[in-house]
Amino acid sequence: MRLWHSGPLILNDLGRPGMSIDPEDVRRRLPSWRRYEYSQALKAWAAKHDKPITDAEANYRIDKALALGELDTAGPVLRILGTREEIIEAVMYTSEQYGMPVNRAEAERLTDRAIPSRLPWPAIIFAAVCYLLTAFILIAA
Repeated sequence: MRLWHSGPLILNDLGRPGMSIDPEDVRRRLPSWRRYEYSQALKAWAAKHDKPITDAEANYRIDKALALGELDTAGPVLRILGTREEIIEAVMYTSEQYGMPVNRAEAERLTDRAIPSRLPWPAIIFAAVCYLLTAFILIAA
């Protein structure tokens, strides 16, 4: 269902008298050349794994990945939980699926950059309590 707006310009020239606005008009879309690249990569990946897919199926998978936020113009957007090894395998699998294969070293580098390297919260709380106790002891002395 499309919404029709009348009146002055709305949303930075997205709407004006006689112009309809639909969610597809506001949502970011892939450029056609990028969609073609992803489609060809998906079909090649599926053929490599003996599960050939049609153009419609490839476009459906791309649209689904876009809607779920798993894909954008820069490539796959990964939101993965698990161990470091599971994340590395998922990075390599997803990158290969969309035609941007990475080797294991690159996948490890991306994973290490994405995993936060801070202490767990119990250690942070313990350090803060020790710091406060030390401050109180120094003030009391």
